[in-house]
Amino acid sequence: MSIHQNCDEDRDEDRDEDRDEDRDMEESIRDGAHLFEHRYGGFEIQRLRAPVSAEQITSCALEVRRPAILQGMIDHWPALERWTLDDFAGRFGSLYTEAFGTGDEGDGTTLRFRQLIARMRAGETLYSSFYPKDALPLLRADYTLDGTLFGDPAFNWLLELPPEAHGEMNVIFVGNKGAGIANHRDSMGTHLWSAQICGRKRWWVSPPEMAPFVAGGEVSWRARDEGIAARPEFAKARALEFVLEPGEVLILPVGWWHETEIVEDSISITHDIVNASNYREYAHELEHMAERDPKVATFARASAALRSSWAVRLSPRSTCAVDRLDGAVEFQRVFDEYLVPRRPVVLERALGDWAALETWSFALFRERYGSFFVQAFERYDDRNKKIRLREFLDAEHPRPRYAMWCLDDCIRLLEGDLGPFPGLTDPEHDWTLELPEREQNALTWIFLGKAGSGIACHSDRLGQHVMSAQVVGKKRWWLHPPSDGPFLYEGAIDLAEPDLREHPLYANASPVHECTLAPGEVLILPEGWWHQTRVLSDSLSVSHDFCNGSNGASFIERLVARRGQTHLESEPMRLVIAKWRARLDASGSAAGE
Repeated sequence: MSIHQNCDEDRDEDRDEDRDEDRDMEESIRDGAHLFEHRYGGFEIQRLRAPVSAEQITSCALEVRRPAILQGMIDHWPALERWTLDDFAGRFGSLYTEAFGTGDEGDGTTLRFRQLIARMRAGETLYSSFYPKDALPLLRADYTLDGTLFGDPAFNWLLELPPEAHGEMNVIFVGNKGAGIANHRDSMGTHLWSAQICGRKRWWVSPPEMAPFVAGGEVSWRARDEGIAARPEFAKARALEFVLEPGEVLILPVGWWHETEIVEDSISITHDIVNASNYREYAHELEHMAERDPKVATFARASAALRSSWAVRLSPRSTCAVDRLDGAVEFQRVFDEYLVPRRPVVLERALGDWAALETWSFALFRERYGSFFVQAFERYDDRNKKIRLREFLDAEHPRPRYAMWCLDDCIRLLEGDLGPFPGLTDPEHDWTLELPEREQNALTWIFLGKAGSGIACHSDRLGQHVMSAQVVGKKRWWLHPPSDGPFLYEGAIDLAEPDLREHPLYANASPVHECTLAPGEVLILPEGWWHQTRVLSDSLSVSHDFCNGSNGASFIERLVARRGQTHLESEPMRLVIAKWRARLDASGSAAGE
């Protein structure tokens, strides 16, 4: 085989299979059952009994984006005793409301309450959404918010808006048995509370991530089989299903899909909520939806004078700088303080004798290695494409591209440019030095990226630690520990600019670790850490996977999963693995003593 061919086709196929396995696993868990079981605590809605504070609701429901039912919070409201359909027809019969029978508020007609309820009594199934506006004082006497957390501006910033806006954030829903509202999610970036006053109402609610499976609300939980027949992806959807009883209040976080069906003639009150837990989503919707939605436009005008003061109340995004040490540090300190406890660290001035620091450039790579194949992509989860390095550097693309080049047998061509990775010359520090040469070489990669490119959020799954040495240009890194995995959406999130509207659980992650690598610096990334990069200036870097006593067991386990037990029992792999396992056994015995 010519050295200028892509190295080791069999090993390429192994890596392709690994990536396919990862994608298949990610796809298999992206369904409704997984969302609820692994991200939202299962299929039972949480119930909180009074007394409940605003802080409890915020921490248990709004910040973690989990719905809750509050009980015993509004028992003092006169509405619970007074409000019925006949009471509304008598006391508020002259007020106009929007009525509809299809589940779609946009498909309604304007009726007086007495007309609406008369038609219900005549047998029509109707639902009504009533915005009190100027009539709010007339109705509010029956459900005063004063003295409750629902009336606390610290809990709901919208209460600071001018009084004329309060009737727009407050909706009274009236309907008879069988009516309801179609599956949808609200458009204004708000949380909501919905108090059931009389009758009973069935709800189906599902989180924002369910969007791919609910066809934009075109399918109905009330007609599940028909929905699946029309949109097969609906079969993967799941929802929390429950009946709201009189006196109960539902807290529904921003972005949740919801559909209702009235079980008994019903009146309920719904109110929008904005506070620090969703202000960014609210501000985003005001900016992007005001021209298309009259209600959003009303709130944009009413909020204009307050938005700067609201923004000041927000806590800045929490970040954490990665520790930095001099590259001459003893490896034992790195092992004890960073690899064993799984903490990343940057080593400065760590590549002092690498010739590559002086000689490498895109021009040099085009000239010397332009005929080699690299794997080019725009994001980590792209189906990457093997192209010649020269083509990667020369081709124009709409977005900056990134490439990786596994050195395999090709490493000898670059040996004169590279020195040892700091601390990894001793086989006790890097057990992979005891692997057969071709196995070793497959653990070293060159990453090439043009300014603006980078690799999307992901976690390596080979049980390895990584040393990434920056040779040319600068690269920004965002990191999260393995424990944050449940909040990172299998890497679908952008750690540089997270969108909490689409990925609300990210709010539960620990502060993101950030660092920028300059030439001569090395990032040590422990096993399992999630990471994302962005190239700040055209970049060349070298990464090496390694293992030792701090992660040897994980590395062996993943090696078996990838290559099979037969490969590990072949010569000389059998002897190497036996030596590693003996070290692990010895270290375990020593620890026990």
